[in-house]
Amino acid sequence: MENEKIGLRIYFSIDGSPFMYDKNNENQYSSDIEVIFQIIDVDIQKEISRDFLELNILKNTFVETKVDNYYYGDINFELPNKSYAL
Repeated sequence: MENEKIGLRIYFSIDGSPFMYDKNNENQYSSDIEVIFQIIDVDIQKEISRDFLELNILKNTFVETKVDNYYYGDINFELPNKSYAL
């Protein structure tokens, strides 16, 4: 069908070790980042959808901010059934 929508789920991981961390009042280290996902229609080379996530990475020690510090997540889109670029 021409108007059929598809579900697109994107799984991602972010290495948080190069980010700047602030030490809070509870002696934890936190970093806030925004991740933007843009979906581009490859036929017309225009953005047709965008979503962003505001993430807070919280660690208990400074060492945890630098070693094995990965954030894993996913995001979903509902799009017409055709070809896209991310």
